[in-house]
Amino acid sequence: FETASTRPGIKDMTAIVTCAGGGMLRAAPRTFKQNTFIISCDDDLEKPQVQKLRKLGYTIYKNELVLSGVLRQQLLTSERDFTLLLPAKVKGSKRNKENKAPARRTR
Repeated sequence: FETASTRPGIKDMTAIVTCAGGGMLRAAPRTFKQNTFIISCDDDLEKPQVQKLRKLGYTIYKNELVLSGVLRQQLLTSERDFTLLLPAKVKGSKRNKENKAPARRTR
């Protein structure tokens, strides 16, 4: 999914992602889904839509994630250079519980 002010625009980004074998969502996801990426820009970071996506557990990425991913033929989601915002930490969130490391057993 791409937010409104992100460049290249939705038409061009859809063509890029489709050529690389992916797909674009026309509307923002309402729940967290694995293998769904949110692409945004600085102009949209304070918008309610982006904040809602963070609360759902999404990391917000720069457009460079997709553009460099096409060139490398690999998405490097661990690269901090491509990250705009990390997911918000919401108490009691199912997504946050999934991300916690299992408790260690002591003998």
